[in-house]
Amino acid sequence: MINNNLFLQINNLSHMTKGEVNIVEYFKKNRTELAMENINSISNGAKVSKATVTRFIKKLGYKDFAQFKVSLRSELFSKLESPYQRYQIQKTTQSEEGQDPWMHTVEATIGDLKKAMALNNNEKITQAAKILAQKQGRLFIMGQLGSYGIAHYFWQALNCLKPAILLDNQGGTLHRQLMDINKNDVLFAISYTGYVKQTTLTMKHFHNHDAQVILLTDSETSPPTQWSHIQLVAPTQWETLIMSRCSCLMVVEGLLSAMTRTSTDGQSQKRAEGAKHLIDQFDIFTVRQDTPLPLQKEINSKSTKPNGKESK
Repeated sequence: MINNNLFLQINNLSHMTKGEVNIVEYFKKNRTELAMENINSISNGAKVSKATVTRFIKKLGYKDFAQFKVSLRSELFSKLESPYQRYQIQKTTQSEEGQDPWMHTVEATIGDLKKAMALNNNEKITQAAKILAQKQGRLFIMGQLGSYGIAHYFWQALNCLKPAILLDNQGGTLHRQLMDINKNDVLFAISYTGYVKQTTLTMKHFHNHDAQVILLTDSETSPPTQWSHIQLVAPTQWETLIMSRCSCLMVVEGLLSAMTRTSTDGQSQKRAEGAKHLIDQFDIFTVRQDTPLPLQKEINSKSTKPNGKESK
C-alpha cells in the first residue's frame, strides 16, 4: 500500500471544505493508481475544479502539483522491487508528458549526480578512501548482477593503487573465498534495489568477523546498511529496464581520486609503473601510446616537404 505519507498529511488537517473532502475520497478510492493521475483526471474524478485541486495540494504542503506527483512517484518507486514495474511507470509518465527521451534521460542523470553529491560530502569520501588504502589486511570488492560491472571496473582500477580481490560466485565457490576473514580485512560492497542476498550475507559475514565494511547503495535506508560501517549513497531514477549507474560510477571515481591523493608511500607509483611494464611486455594494445596513429602519420607527412624540412 502506497501514499501513507500523503494520508498522514491529510489526517493532520484541522478542517476541510466539501470540495476537499471529495478529493480525499477520490484519493482513497484510487490510491494505488494515484501516482499516475494528472490534475485533469483528479478534477473530473472528484467533481471539483482544477483550481480546487491545486489549492488543496498546496494546503498539504506541496509547492505545486508537479512536486505532489514527484513525491507520490518516489514513494511508489521505493516499494517496487521489479525493474519491469518501475519501467512501466516511467514509460507511462514519459508518454503522458510527451518528453524527448534523450533530454529526459540527461536531466534525470544530472538530477542523480546532484543528489549523490549532496549525500556524500568530502569528509565521508575521504574517510572511506583512507580505509580502502590502508596497508594492513586484504581488500575485497563485491557487486552482483547489475552492480557487478561497476565492481569489476573499481577492482580493475584499484589494482593500479593496491592489491584487491574481486569476489564472485562462479562455480559456487564464494564460500571458499570467504575463509579466514579477519578484523584487518576490508569489504567494499555495491548493492542496489533488489539487494542481492549473497552480497548482504557476505557483508554480514565480514561484519561478524569485525572487518570493516563500506557499502555503496541507492538509499540511506536500504536493507544492507545494517551490516556496514560507512554508507555511500548514489540514488538513481529508473528510466529504462536497466537501472542507471551514472551516480554510482561518479562515487567510485571520487573514491579512486581520493585514494590517489591519500597515498604517500610511493606504492601507487610503483604499481602504476609495474602495470605499464606488463602492458608493454604482453603487447596488450593495438596501438601503443608512443606510436602515432595512422591519421597522425598522414598529417605529419603532409606537413613535411620532400627535403625533410617542415612546410610553412
